[in-house]
Amino acid sequence: MDVYENTVIYILTPEKVATGGPNCLHQLCYKLRRYNFKAFIYYYPFDMEGPQTHPNYVKYGNPVIDYIVDAPENIVICPETATARIAALKNTRKAIWWLSVYYYYASVFLYLKKRSNLPVFNINSPEDVFHFTDCFYAKKNLEFFDIPNNKISMLESYVNRVFIDGALSNRRFPKKNYVTFNPKKGLEFTNKVLKYCMENGYEDIAFVSLENMTPEKLSDVYKMSKLHIDFGPFPGREYIPREAAVNDMCVITGRFGASKYYEDVPIPDEYKIDATEENLPRIAEKIRYCLNNYETCLPDFKAYKDFAFGLERKFEEDIKSIFKKTYTGGPQKYGR
Repeated sequence: MDVYENTVIYILTPEKVATGGPNCLHQLCYKLRRYNFKAFIYYYPFDMEGPQTHPNYVKYGNPVIDYIVDAPENIVICPETATARIAALKNTRKAIWWLSVYYYYASVFLYLKKRSNLPVFNINSPEDVFHFTDCFYAKKNLEFFDIPNNKISMLESYVNRVFIDGALSNRRFPKKNYVTFNPKKGLEFTNKVLKYCMENGYEDIAFVSLENMTPEKLSDVYKMSKLHIDFGPFPGREYIPREAAVNDMCVITGRFGASKYYEDVPIPDEYKIDATEENLPRIAEKIRYCLNNYETCLPDFKAYKDFAFGLERKFEEDIKSIFKKTYTGGPQKYGR
């Protein structure tokens, strides 16, 4: 996408939310500004009181704007869940960043259920709409819509620096038989795993729910844990499994969404187990094996760890590939 000297890049972001998607959007704005692009966060839905930027993202120092100039030199980037918010723009160049596949369909369902007064946006529109994909799974999904390849670019999110820096620091804890899980993803099946383990002789395993923790606290928990399990829908690559991998944890997932693709979750197939009740004994045994044979299993996740470590540089390369300056200017630093 050509970027002119007067181009403004607007990045639509849900306000006051700290999840994987908003994190990616704030990272994108931060990196664009480092390369001297005029990028701004545009929050929606503008119906909350107080500061719109979640405390987790203040460190990026991204400027916020509350209007969009609908002009052909400008660019609007929105997550896949907010496509209706760009439908009314007639002149601005548009890009959809596919950070999740599942949540796109969920947003369409809610849109229809609420009978929103926002105009409908056709992602297969013949107009000049570009698509950025965070993962191979999302790219495969776009094939369903017959989006031409020249309109699709990879823009792969990276692990938050607090976890990278934490993994590289001298701050160390002895690894314990802790198994972490995200209570916001796949909890129904994860509870079945926990119940099976408690009722079948695995009571000594400590399951740790990753909730109500600061990034710094999460980093410390990763450092002392051996295994992370995630049987959620994997609408994208998911941050937590990657954060676990960079902190020398083994990872067990289901085979749903992005997790079924090696390109998105590069771990051996033996650690990907279908989330079915019939597989509960197999899952429990795999958990036990990883804990009892941690040093033996850990090398199986080196590819995943290296992959996660390299994503920030890949993200910067993606930005340079997608956004083509038509003017000169060196990088500027904003925030952290």
